[in-house]
Amino acid sequence: MTDSNAPLSAAVSLRDIKATANLGKSLASTLQPPFVLALTGPMGAGKTALCQGIVHGKGYRGRVKSPTYTLCETYSLDHGMTLYHLDLYRLNDCSDWEVLGFDEILPSGDLEKSSTESIILIEWPERLGEAISTDIIVSFEILSETRLVTLCAQSRKGVACLAALFA
Repeated sequence: MTDSNAPLSAAVSLRDIKATANLGKSLASTLQPPFVLALTGPMGAGKTALCQGIVHGKGYRGRVKSPTYTLCETYSLDHGMTLYHLDLYRLNDCSDWEVLGFDEILPSGDLEKSSTESIILIEWPERLGEAISTDIIVSFEILSETRLVTLCAQSRKGVACLAALFA
């Protein structure tokens, strides 16, 4: 780990979709490729809104669409960076991942040593079981009037991002 005092996880209460998108914009400033962020939680909890905030926070000016039906939306960003937003809800199992070619998007092996210039946001990563490594897992829980969002670092890069986000 880079700093023993850096947070491994943090929880945030969000009151609405705007607050969720703003968290995404703030998180975007800490993300540098290669980076994989997994988002879990029930349907309608705010996963796509957080991703939209991240995409806009990385400088994309166009419309950010949900990949619910396309499975993957790709955004070309400044400095040759690419951001992939995947929604795996409709995948049946791990074999769909390879058939659709997503195994070519996700960096193989050690994320810390990958040379890809991509940031990958994955909604419903549990559809792949244990098949992927991530830097941060973002979990959403719907409460009566808010959303509880827990960000949990899974790598040194994830710890550095959370430390910067909550500094």
